[in-house]
Amino acid sequence: MSNNGHLVYFNQSRCELLEYGHALHKRLFQLIANPQSIEAALKTKEYLVKLETAMSEVSGYGEINTWFTQGWNDLRVNRLRAAISDMIAIKQTEASTQEGRKLTYLQIIIPIVFGVAAIPGFALDFVKPFWAFFNLWKPADSNLEKIWYFIIAVVIIGVPILLLIYWINKKSKPLKRE
Repeated sequence: MSNNGHLVYFNQSRCELLEYGHALHKRLFQLIANPQSIEAALKTKEYLVKLETAMSEVSGYGEINTWFTQGWNDLRVNRLRAAISDMIAIKQTEASTQEGRKLTYLQIIIPIVFGVAAIPGFALDFVKPFWAFFNLWKPADSNLEKIWYFIIAVVIIGVPILLLIYWINKKSKPLKRE
């Protein structure tokens, strides 16, 4: 072939296309290895699908497509494809795990906040009458008395919660790494 006096060899152009496809796969692997977000990982997966579709439609001739397929196999592009897919799956799992942890923390913190907000009412409506019924010691000052009942309510509510958390943590065994 000639192009205005500049020779372009058929095999050279095919080899460059093979190298280009290989380089694109390597770059996609680098992008997915350190994504900025789950959206970036998903976008990389989209690029991979588009790239593989374009690479499979390089030519309308079967012999040329077979040659490209063999070349990409020799360059181990299939391994890169599998590695990219595996990395995408890992990153998606990591993102799901992180989001699950955030939700778990919220599920723990919100009840604690509302529980702490309810303690003063519990102290005055339950602990104070209970304390008066058994005629137990209480501070003489009314402000100190309220603080005393608040502390007792925190102990009554907090100790069982802490014991429950300890029991749950003791029962759940962490995964061992080999």
